[in-house]
Amino acid sequence: FYSQALGGDYDYLLWVFDARQYIRLYKEHVLALQLLSEFRTGAPPFSSMAELGGPNTMRGYFRGRYRDNSMIALQSEYRFPIYWRFSGALFANVAETYSQEAPFQAGLIRWTLGAGVRLRFGSRTYMRVDGGGGKKTGAVIFGGGQAY
Repeated sequence: FYSQALGGDYDYLLWVFDARQYIRLYKEHVLALQLLSEFRTGAPPFSSMAELGGPNTMRGYFRGRYRDNSMIALQSEYRFPIYWRFSGALFANVAETYSQEAPFQAGLIRWTLGAGVRLRFGSRTYMRVDGGGGKKTGAVIFGGGQAY
């Protein structure tokens, strides 16, 4: 809750819904799913709008390439062992930004596909390199930990 009455510069509400499911398919083979939704009412500043892209949401798009008051994303990732401390990931994502002025339209849904390699240090610490792309976009992401 952001309010000028409480000393803020803007008046708006932010609602975030983040649902995740991890399904073990076989030994260390995992299907990871995420449904992420952000909804803002009022007039948020540009810097606080929902963003598609970046290292964790819609890999393959540069962070903030698409912004609006609201966003919904469905992400899936298949994680599998390769050798020793190396593992791989294949991912597919769909998402869209929207607002009251520009309502959600199924025909404008953006998508990305990609793959990545992880190197595990310890029980749950990872370094990763992901490459992803969609229609007229692509990016390589270096990061720590899993995407979600």
